[in-house]
Amino acid sequence: MDKVPHRKTKKVLKKPAILLGLILFALLCLGGTWLLKATQPMPEMPQDTEPLYLLARSSDEIAAVRMVHQNGQSYTLIRKAGQGFLLENEEDIPLRTDAVDALAAALGKMEAVQIAGHLHEDEMDPASFGLSPARLMISLTYQDGQTAELMIGGDVPADAAQYYCMITGDDHIYTVYADVCYPLFYEKDYLRAFDQPDLSGDLLDQIDITGDLQFSLSYTPSGWQMTHPYAYPLNPLRTNSLLSKIESMAFESCLGYPENVDMEALGLAPPALTIRLTQAPTLLSGLDENNEFLSLNLPARQYTLLIGHETGKSGVYLQWEGMIYKASNFLLGFWKELQIEDYLLATPVNILINDLNTLSVKTDARSVSYSISMVESITKNNQIATDEYGQILYDAEITRSGEKMPMNAEAFLNWYASLSGLTPSGKLPENWQPGGAPLAEITLQSQSITRSLALYPYDPFYHALSVNGVALYYVENSWLDKIMAAP
Repeated sequence: MDKVPHRKTKKVLKKPAILLGLILFALLCLGGTWLLKATQPMPEMPQDTEPLYLLARSSDEIAAVRMVHQNGQSYTLIRKAGQGFLLENEEDIPLRTDAVDALAAALGKMEAVQIAGHLHEDEMDPASFGLSPARLMISLTYQDGQTAELMIGGDVPADAAQYYCMITGDDHIYTVYADVCYPLFYEKDYLRAFDQPDLSGDLLDQIDITGDLQFSLSYTPSGWQMTHPYAYPLNPLRTNSLLSKIESMAFESCLGYPENVDMEALGLAPPALTIRLTQAPTLLSGLDENNEFLSLNLPARQYTLLIGHETGKSGVYLQWEGMIYKASNFLLGFWKELQIEDYLLATPVNILINDLNTLSVKTDARSVSYSISMVESITKNNQIATDEYGQILYDAEITRSGEKMPMNAEAFLNWYASLSGLTPSGKLPENWQPGGAPLAEITLQSQSITRSLALYPYDPFYHALSVNGVALYYVENSWLDKIMAAP
């Protein structure tokens, strides 16, 4: 019997053995590379390039600078000993120190970002770079009599944050960062010094608006009220927002007096809006330099603001206290956006109980009135109650008409609190007028205002709500039952 021959087999390396071999090979390669590098000298690191200055002189050396804008506007600043820079031929006009300093600083040792090309060598056309005509032409005269002329052109396509620029007599076209150039584009009017408005919403008593919008607001201790085109209570949150915007008003630049400008071209003759802000009499008090208390009574004062055309650059022309300005719409545009309906109070029963003197309810079924007064709260120990700061606490005392003794205040307060939720369900058709007698009337009287509410039939589901004789909204008819539930 022949033997069966054995099959020849291969030894297979396990995976860990393969990985170990690869790692050893890599280490040998790295070691060899390191040995090669150790035997060769290290290359020198590249050195920083020298700054590329367009204007290599300090701003302190500038004697005069002339700015010519692409729109044709131009002006010249000259340095006067002890006075700094002033407008040539208009030295009596005070300038904004911050703006002039920023402009001068931008001209000191202005550094280029890179060279974009050579005019003649690369056969470049300056017009292709917005340099003929230039966006801005700057002519400098230094105190030693030397001069320089800088032209700023268009945006660099690959980087909108850079401009092309040139120096007269230099064949190169450079680029410069846009933010470095920002102060150079200040217009002449922007340099004029002026005082920003300084108003406090807490001191305003009256706001009257005429022109494209007819709107008058008046302050009372019970809240702001609209007095024109009709009497109506105003929303406290919206009114406070308007006062905050008035406090934040700020102007961009001063154009001078009305005789210096074309009032009709600016939309100020006549203006789109005329706004009169009446400030209440004010008592200023404080300590003087000798630490003595002083007080000063300031009379009521009225400010006048005229709003004109848009500037075309997200701004608006205006007149404030006899001077003409430009301002951004971000800070002044709210005047043209005012809508009366946005400010009307949707919850007319909003007089605080401690401000309420009397309340009366009249329906077909009954007529009742209440007198409200605040009396000192008394503790169980027959002491006057105070809060944690020592301030006296008060309770509401309610007396119903025809009764000598106060009624249950809690029942009245709960009912009055429920009326604070009286809100419109929708707006009545324009010029809608109620017909016939009201279904219910409520009259609220505080120290400063009297507010009358009335419900009239409107449709099977809603009643019309009249406030101070003006019917604008309708409410769910269930509110009639809530009113008639007066305790």
